[in-house]
Amino acid sequence: MQTDQPFLPPEIEAAVVRQHGGPISVPGEHGSHVVMSEAIFRDLMGVGDDDDFEKSVADLNESLAQAANGQLMSLEEVERRLTEKYGA
Repeated sequence: MQTDQPFLPPEIEAAVVRQHGGPISVPGEHGSHVVMSEAIFRDLMGVGDDDDFEKSVADLNESLAQAANGQLMSLEEVERRLTEKYGA
């Protein structure tokens, strides 16, 4: 996902670098956000090639749109589903 901002603010980029690529939590006007290097994102998401990366970004955008439309799920429901899928 690209933004219309040409560069990450230097202080945020420096914080990511200090954390060896992140992720770091950054406070925002509407809550906290996670910032990390693309390499860390790819590693965390298990995406190696550009097709996997683009699909992951598209999936995240879809999730953000769902949240913006109020299609939310409680933490308890998320935990239940993850436990059901992956075990304790």
